[in-house]
Amino acid sequence: MQYCIYPHVGNNINKMKRLTKLIYCAVLSLILLLGCEKITNTSVGTNYLEDISVSENSRYAISWSWTQGTNLCSNFTCGVYVRAYDSSGSPISNDIQVSPTTNGKYGTNAVGIDNTGNFVVAYEDYVYNSSNNNLSHKIYMQRYNNLGNPIGSRIFVDYGIDPQISMTSNGLFLIKYTYYTYPPGLDNKLYVKRYSITGTQIGSRILVHNEPTYTSPVGASLTTKCNGEFAVLYSTGQSAYIKQYFANGSQKGSQILVNSGRTLFSHQSIIYNSRGEICIVYGKPTGGNSNPFLNSYFLKRFEANGNIIGTENLWDNTIAQRPSISSNACGDYVITFKKLGTNDSIVLRPYSSTNIPEPEIRVNTTSITNANGRVDPLVGMSSLSAITAWDDWKNNTTNRNIYHKENFIPSIMNSKVTDTIKVCRYTCRDGCTNRSIIGNPAIPGYTYLWSPSTNLDNVNIAQPTVSHPGNTASSPNFTITYTLQTQLANSSCCYKTKDVVVIFEEGCK
Repeated sequence: MQYCIYPHVGNNINKMKRLTKLIYCAVLSLILLLGCEKITNTSVGTNYLEDISVSENSRYAISWSWTQGTNLCSNFTCGVYVRAYDSSGSPISNDIQVSPTTNGKYGTNAVGIDNTGNFVVAYEDYVYNSSNNNLSHKIYMQRYNNLGNPIGSRIFVDYGIDPQISMTSNGLFLIKYTYYTYPPGLDNKLYVKRYSITGTQIGSRILVHNEPTYTSPVGASLTTKCNGEFAVLYSTGQSAYIKQYFANGSQKGSQILVNSGRTLFSHQSIIYNSRGEICIVYGKPTGGNSNPFLNSYFLKRFEANGNIIGTENLWDNTIAQRPSISSNACGDYVITFKKLGTNDSIVLRPYSSTNIPEPEIRVNTTSITNANGRVDPLVGMSSLSAITAWDDWKNNTTNRNIYHKENFIPSIMNSKVTDTIKVCRYTCRDGCTNRSIIGNPAIPGYTYLWSPSTNLDNVNIAQPTVSHPGNTASSPNFTITYTLQTQLANSSCCYKTKDVVVIFEEGCK
């Protein structure tokens, strides 16, 4: 697995700052057993983590709900906040108050960020409508630039609850939400709306599912490909399904049955990988009436055409909260969860783009003994690392903070290590010859391009032969750095690069 590079990725200075910080954190964690955890919020009060979004070039934003101590605003939270970070992990500002007030009635919220650092927050604003309570729940969105300044005024999305945002790297985004009637059970509609980079709605809202009899809102999770195609995982209370859509909003194929029976998942439970396959993580109740909180979680994959890959695999039954899953455009993905029976153990489980599991990574490095522990972990993944966020009550229930931490994935980091080889004009006893094969064996489904082409026999294969040019009297010893760009066929998003340094020497005459 190699490091994914995108044409619009940020500048090299930020990359180096961020890489230095990651290495420092890793060394510090190993040597001093201290983590590089960060407190996200600067506002004092009870903060409830709602969402995290991470761009491919490692910009990220975290949104949350806020109340003053334990005083809820009529069973709603009192404010909505967000904080965004650049690709080096530095905040672009202090907490940004998204909601018009801090004494309103606000439901859940969501955030999405693109590679330029622009981001958008969607949230539920409850204003009681005496003539029709169904119109009391309003969803708004507010756009921001990469300095954290609002772009225009907030925009009304629709009536509904539980918004979720999925954003592509170039700024196109979708908002999923549920139109939920009161009293419950009359009409629950799950919708998706598409928006351009300027916040203009594209086409009409898309009805994903209509559930007229279920007495709770339809649970759902949304994921998007970089080409604008998207998929929605949703539960009707009795079964769970997936629907896929083309970029123009038309449905792609038939709905896919995920599970018959009650299905548990968070709003981050479905991803696409680089081959267009769908991967989901979901739970089934296994504790019965004696232990209603005991669930077993499963990992299931589907081909792009909806056919299941393999069988339903029991993924874990030691999870305290619903896990969160995230991927990058190259198909690497991570799942984060809190271990059952522990108050302070949040874990990352990485997978390569070929679905090979890697060693688990413990996220937090400080212990907490409070019974509430660390709860509700969420994760976002970039081309280099995973960023996990979680609530932390500590020992003060009136001052609930939100923490986050960045963990690099070793296999991605290691694949970026530069190879160095040597070729000689004249063969020496040390084995240096006048030609050598560079690169790794080809992976089916990828295209290859080496640059520069100097002294290479073929720039379009995985392992070309580099040869010494011969007469170099004016400069007998020199070095060329060759860069290999690997691109997944039929994908405009996933690029992988690797450098090979070739030392050309005169050798032994």
